[in-house]
Amino acid sequence: MVVFNELRISDDKESIVIDCHIQDVSYYTEMYINGIYLEYYKDFSDARALGERAYTVYEKGDGDAMTYIRRIVQLDDLQYKTGVGSLEGALFYVVVDCDGELPQDIIQYGAWASTTTDVGVLFDWEMLYHRGIQHIASYYYQDKMCGDTSGLQEFILLWNALRLAIQTGDWPLVNTLWDKVHSFSIMGGTASPCKCGQ
Repeated sequence: MVVFNELRISDDKESIVIDCHIQDVSYYTEMYINGIYLEYYKDFSDARALGERAYTVYEKGDGDAMTYIRRIVQLDDLQYKTGVGSLEGALFYVVVDCDGELPQDIIQYGAWASTTTDVGVLFDWEMLYHRGIQHIASYYYQDKMCGDTSGLQEFILLWNALRLAIQTGDWPLVNTLWDKVHSFSIMGGTASPCKCGQ
């Protein structure tokens, strides 16, 4: 139901950008965004039962039925409510709650069509990028791959498992995998001149 146009941590790690709208299809014309909430991954388990530390990005007031919302949340504001001191290496769930009227024939199609809550996952891509590049760089010496690359393979598998868990909405698994990716150590291939050919 909800399309995230932009969902990211700013380059300076001082703010979060959330830009979303209700999907532009005929059966969602009577729907509007009721609220947007941010919850740190360690506190999150279910989009329908947010904890007391969830941060309110937007809540509908009287009379305003918005289908598009763009908000920038400053780290200073977020810290007080969530207790998260830094956006570096962070993962948040963005819960968008919608309301309004769905056509009866759509409701008959089942939960996939009539769900009124969507979840986006927001994390520090830069940390993942640098972690991956460090892994790759640690296995190269003079343009040759050296050493045991099982650590790099494990990181790639872990990253792909995280992506699949996000795509399928398995939030407990996302939380577990994020901790593993975040703490994954860089083992490295070789720090000495390559001796693979000897």
